[in-house]
Amino acid sequence: MHLDRWQTDRGQSTVWWEQNLGDAQVRHEFRWVVDKTGDEIEHPLAVKERAVCHLLVDLVPSHGLAEAVEALAELRDYYLLVDESVPELTRQVATLPVVGVSDRPQVEIEFLE
Repeated sequence: MHLDRWQTDRGQSTVWWEQNLGDAQVRHEFRWVVDKTGDEIEHPLAVKERAVCHLLVDLVPSHGLAEAVEALAELRDYYLLVDESVPELTRQVATLPVVGVSDRPQVEIEFLE
């Protein structure tokens, strides 16, 4: 496997690699677009993690792919359930009356060397 092909052009990045599986030559390509321009574009962490996952799955030997598919499907199902079970938080502003003010005693902290 050769992971030496990387191209960036106007916010669009592509990394690709090829792998010889014996009876088939497979080319993998991972492409994404970042909505920024300039010499130094910071790629979002989620994009980097997806690219690494893509590569890691490719490194699993053929006899382990069924287990990898099952494990990834379980992860996907779990996180879909977690995302659905967590209610979306909304920001609410409340005005509360001041019922009293109290002075707190000062606390001295001594640092030992």
